[in-house]
Amino acid sequence: MKIQVGEYDVYAEGTIIGIHNEPIRFIIDNLTFELRFEDAEETVEPNLRATPFADNMGITLVFTNFNNLYGSGNRMPLHLGIIDNKDLFFNYRIYDLRGDEGAEKNIITGKTVHYTWLLKSKKEG
Repeated sequence: MKIQVGEYDVYAEGTIIGIHNEPIRFIIDNLTFELRFEDAEETVEPNLRATPFADNMGITLVFTNFNNLYGSGNRMPLHLGIIDNKDLFFNYRIYDLRGDEGAEKNIITGKTVHYTWLLKSKKEG
């Protein structure tokens, strides 16, 4: 089966239920994409920053304040690299798993991440 979204080919898709304070790593060919989650009290706005690995063989994506029970994500696929001469993109939705009732209130148990890795043929020229 082949799945396409517009001009993109779906490379991989799925859902991960994370563990609090543990990174999620996607290893694709010889590249590593690491997802980390943090909270910052000085702002409530969600923020994403990317830091390349020292050896340029991966990127750490730090998601700050992605604490929405109903999910937060990107509007357009995020370009992260090239595989097999095709552009590699990442699409995601992140859901917070904080308890909201009784003794469980505000206990962070991890994140649920829905993800899609997409490939798009590079344009000529």
